[in-house]
Amino acid sequence: MTTLSWPSLTAEPTRTEWWLETLTQEHRSPLTGATQTQELLGARWATRVEYHNTSVGDARLLWAFLGQMRGRSGRVYVPNFGRPRPHGVGGGTPVVDGGSQTGSTLAISGGPLSTAGWLLPGDMIGFGGVMHMVTASTATDGTGDASVAIAPPLRSSPSNGATITLVRPTVTMMLASDRNGSSYEPGHLNRHTFVFDLVEVF
Repeated sequence: MTTLSWPSLTAEPTRTEWWLETLTQEHRSPLTGATQTQELLGARWATRVEYHNTSVGDARLLWAFLGQMRGRSGRVYVPNFGRPRPHGVGGGTPVVDGGSQTGSTLAISGGPLSTAGWLLPGDMIGFGGVMHMVTASTATDGTGDASVAIAPPLRSSPSNGATITLVRPTVTMMLASDRNGSSYEPGHLNRHTFVFDLVEVF
């Protein structure tokens, strides 16, 4: 099934929530109560996107979107509407610099030369249908290379040369439920309200 783009509407969402579901494992000693935890490579993004009192045209597009998604079987590229562009300087034509990368740091080339604050904590970057949050201020060197601290850690090694998206990056998601729809209030300008819960898939 083709991965859809988020519907192009006349208005941005009224409200969004965005969170990271980290996967951990816990062991608690029955003798001392001491607790050990371990992070597993299964963290995923989740979001709630709300449209309140949408226009008739936007409501029709959102209903069509629900039909195309077919419950949890569909996939869609979802941006973080609250953080569509970096607060850092940004710019350049960044790509993944080297294959076989793992962990919580990503080597990137193609940034602007010798730029302090190129990316700042909380900025979002995307590549290959996944999205990561920058966790430390990032500067580029004289050749435009940078080492970017990210969360969550890489689940798999990205392809060398993969394009890094800084402006409105997206993550591949599915609807969290097979039951999705809208509320309708005839006395309120005949408008609809939609609430979408989505989770990352990989």
